[in-house]
Amino acid sequence: MADVRDQRRMAAARALLRIANLSSVSQMGVIALLGGWFGLALSSYAMFLPRHPGQVLGGQTFAAMVKVPVVLLATLLVGYWIALLLNMVLRTRIAAHPLWRLWLRVMLLMSWFLLVLSPVALVIGLFHNYALCVLSSYGLFALAGAAAALHLLGELRMRSRHGGHYAPGTSRFLVLWGLWTLAFACTGLTLGWIVRPFIGYAGQPFTWFRVEHASVFEQIYHEWHNLLGH
Repeated sequence: MADVRDQRRMAAARALLRIANLSSVSQMGVIALLGGWFGLALSSYAMFLPRHPGQVLGGQTFAAMVKVPVVLLATLLVGYWIALLLNMVLRTRIAAHPLWRLWLRVMLLMSWFLLVLSPVALVIGLFHNYALCVLSSYGLFALAGAAAALHLLGELRMRSRHGGHYAPGTSRFLVLWGLWTLAFACTGLTLGWIVRPFIGYAGQPFTWFRVEHASVFEQIYHEWHNLLGH
């Protein structure tokens, strides 16, 4: 069994390596495809519930499959410009093209983790518990983002250790990683909040955009209380 798991990990690593050697446009296409698949899994809650009279058949599924790739690609572009700004401010001397390729790999890895986590989102949706679906969606995005951030830290450490395009100073690249990760999380959270809903709600008609709470933290607090039955 362990040998089978090791073989699967090696196959996945080789696949990621091949994708990372593709052109930027092709890698962005892969990010969009993987994000679309995760959006499909997120919409499983709305997929198997009775339709509201004003709800379009498959509307929420299609919307989620569009919105997740949009958020990922927008985060890729916004995060890159933030990284360029931090690079200039901290004087880490990372050239623009290597920085772009690095950030592209980070977002590609996040999309890959979303693909791996998509069965979890699919199964959770089948429980028909809206609060659980909302909270788990935040959690799954956070897990994939954390994995991508750790990969970024490893890349910066490796490049810093071996010189090259990256500054050799330890403190500067750690500050760069910390600020970049914070900006990465805030950007993804803000963009995701703007284009909600991803999951849909059984008691309401389908809509592309909906305003229900003042902030994402208010929604998390509200759904947590709903989950606990308060």
